[in-house]
Amino acid sequence: YCRTYDGTDYSIERTSTYLVDSTAPITTADAGAYTFDTWTNVNVIVTIACADGSGSGCSITLYCTDTDNTCVPNLTYTVPVEISTEGVSYIRYASTDVVNNTEVTKSQTIKIDTGGPAVNAGTDKTVKAQFTQDAVATAGDSPIASYLWSKVSGTGTISFGTLTAEDTTISSDTDGTFVIKLTVTDMAGNSNSDTMILVWDTVIPTRSSISPASTSTITDSTQTITFTTSENATCYVSTDGDEAYANMSDDNLCTGQGTTSQSCTTPTLIEGTNYIYIACTDGTNPDTVDTNERLIYNLDTTTPQVQSAGGNSMMLLVLQAQAKTKEQSQVYTQEQKQILIAQLKVKLIELIQQLILLLQEQARNR
Repeated sequence: YCRTYDGTDYSIERTSTYLVDSTAPITTADAGAYTFDTWTNVNVIVTIACADGSGSGCSITLYCTDTDNTCVPNLTYTVPVEISTEGVSYIRYASTDVVNNTEVTKSQTIKIDTGGPAVNAGTDKTVKAQFTQDAVATAGDSPIASYLWSKVSGTGTISFGTLTAEDTTISSDTDGTFVIKLTVTDMAGNSNSDTMILVWDTVIPTRSSISPASTSTITDSTQTITFTTSENATCYVSTDGDEAYANMSDDNLCTGQGTTSQSCTTPTLIEGTNYIYIACTDGTNPDTVDTNERLIYNLDTTTPQVQSAGGNSMMLLVLQAQAKTKEQSQVYTQEQKQILIAQLKVKLIELIQQLILLLQEQARNR
């Protein structure tokens, strides 16, 4: 307050009030449910508020956004700011009061990832025993948070060594085809997945409709054998002895590899009894010595002859065949004897048929 003196009297007292403000305002930022400096997969809305307490009052709030936290606030804040930048970004802000006190620039970190990780569950497998599946998951902007393996389809129980690891062992208790899925989730909450096909196969392919059938008499020294397999297979044919598929790489490869229709040409056969061996694999389960196919063929390239002049020629052929059978029976096994007897019966029928034709021809000539 103050008053003046004129030498006689003092003037009326006058009072003036002055506010001294040397403190900058305080600005805060709020993002609602989002917590700054954490990952999210949605846009972030930031609200900025200025408070000056008992000071002169907020005059203006400026802000800016960038990805390296270095920008100088130059935009006047009026409404909430929406941040949609993928990856890590920053919002920087500062306020100035009425008497031009300006606070030090502040900042908040915002992390947004809407893409999610890239997932590759690994290659498809056809196996018969437990194996390790090698998958690849690559993080997007945010780090990977979790892995999860699961069975999508297929009959039977799939066992995973580690359900929550990028790579895991896998096995099945039942033969069949399965769809297996790997789901990967990142820190922002994005989940992506990929599948692989598992064929669990513990059964060796079987053969059917073999032609010519075992124990047949054949006339071609390089016989073609056709048959059907129970699943797509690759097969070999051999006369080298009882062999497993693994030992047949130097034998005759059948045509029809990778299909169920097989055609095999034998090596050159010898006159008489021949033992043929066929072994197959489906790529996982090869034939062994105990499971391969053994066929018995009698190769006969001699054409029976019946002479019309000799009435005893039929009996001579029969006796010769019996003698041959007797001679072979001394060295052949019981199974081989049975085969020879069956072959003899076929020859006898052929000879009888020729004899009938001969007799008919003689009757016509009389």
